[in-house]
Amino acid sequence: QSVVAIGSPFGLAETMTAGIVSATSRTITAPNQFSITGAIQTDAAINHGNSGGPLIDAATNTVIGINDQIESDTNDNAGVGFAVPIDSAKSVAQTLIAGGTVRHAYLGIRIADVSAGARVTQVVAGSPAAKAGLKVGDVI
Repeated sequence: QSVVAIGSPFGLAETMTAGIVSATSRTITAPNQFSITGAIQTDAAINHGNSGGPLIDAATNTVIGINDQIESDTNDNAGVGFAVPIDSAKSVAQTLIAGGTVRHAYLGIRIADVSAGARVTQVVAGSPAAKAGLKVGDVI
């Protein structure tokens, strides 16, 4: 699926980059350790300043996601960008417009799949998981 990402990377207004949807249903973790499930992965160049811009299906000119973050060891585009699916964004927007609040569960851990369940690979200090006594290496 061909896509375009629009944003203002590095302050360069109205920039458009092209790529494909590399994967769907990814779980991404923000720098504050908040996880987003169902993310769209793309190789369209997404850099600082693209966040909040649309990810558009090039064939239908339909917004399919909101550009969110990149995965990179250097903080530069490495061809691995993520967008929040538009249906998720619409649901949150409708709730907020109606005067509601959006709450998300947060444990404060990172995990890896293992045959017995999920192995805890990181516990954020002060998080609910830390307060409950979860430790790196625990299998849940």
